[in-house]
Amino acid sequence: AAVALVVPFSGGCLFWLKPETVQTLNWAGDPSKAAQRSADNSTLLPRKSFAKFASTVKDTSTAWTKEDKQRGIRLGELVEYVRSTCRPESLVAYNSALLQHRPEHERVAAELLAAMHASSVPAFGTAADGSISFWNAAMANITEWSEREACGRSLLAMSDVAHSPALQQVLEKAGQLVESTNAEIALRGKHGQGVRLVVKCLPQHRPSFAPAGAVFVAHDVTHTRNALTRLARGERGGQGLEGLSA
Repeated sequence: AAVALVVPFSGGCLFWLKPETVQTLNWAGDPSKAAQRSADNSTLLPRKSFAKFASTVKDTSTAWTKEDKQRGIRLGELVEYVRSTCRPESLVAYNSALLQHRPEHERVAAELLAAMHASSVPAFGTAADGSISFWNAAMANITEWSEREACGRSLLAMSDVAHSPALQQVLEKAGQLVESTNAEIALRGKHGQGVRLVVKCLPQHRPSFAPAGAVFVAHDVTHTRNALTRLARGERGGQGLEGLSA
């Protein structure tokens, strides 16, 4: 490892290591070349050549991003919380309780999934790899993709290309077990029609706290966005302001 991010907590610290990244730097001339002076040594003379000079930099890594530092802080806070509130025997008992009640948890989860399938509110879910794991009837009605057609497909592949970065950010946050609220995403319906949704994304995790996908509850704002676009273009079409209602 070339560098380390150190996250202190009471009783110790965490080290987040990053590997070496070899970089090539291009200079407008060799920086180690001695300066040229006049015969009487009183004046610096300009360079006669500015040919590109390449140097290889080792034993360094890419810079830490703001997000990296925030993740390190959150990880340290989590470790500190576990150390201060949970004894080893308590963690063992907690894990045993989880295993004992797992069938009940699975039953409740199945009931919730069935309720979301039957809901009139658009809802869908993704697996950890971003593929669609469930798709309720309301989503099928909006997009014209049936549940059978949608499940197994990549959610990103179904997104509007121009707005896919917003969806990518929501999925990345879900992979970090971070919730997204009022995030607007754009999908493409079965026949190419644009679908705009404001979603609440709820990350899911396994007992080990490894990411297990996400559940999305959505509100269809396609009509509102289309009306605003027509209004901006001066194409109100005689609808008046009532055309902006969702």
